Amino acid sequence: MPMPLLVDLSEILNIADSLVAQLLSKYERQNKTLIPRRGTIHDAGNSLSHKRIICHKRYVEGKSADQIARETYHNIICTVVYITCTKYERAEKWSLTETSIWT
Repeated sequence: MPMPLLVDLSEILNIADSLVAQLLSKYERQNKTLIPRRGTIHDAGNSLSHKRIICHKRYVEGKSADQIARETYHNIICTVVYITCTKYERAEKWSLTETSIWT
């Protein structure tokens, strides 16, 4: 099911919602930025999980929690929780159930 943002943009621009999704993804990759929408902020819909984005920015790009929070339009407390829980998850080899409980 298409997300409301995609549907709205596709109606306004008179193009398919799948094309809007492709264009948004391409823009985000090229500009290394995140367009805030339901899936990237609240982990709903079929967007890339904000938790995954936050962890990638921390562990691959080496960014600080406050910088990640600004770049992902997320609050600093949740950003730190995701990073901390990911450390435990990696160290303790948590199951998916345990991970979902703590994050």
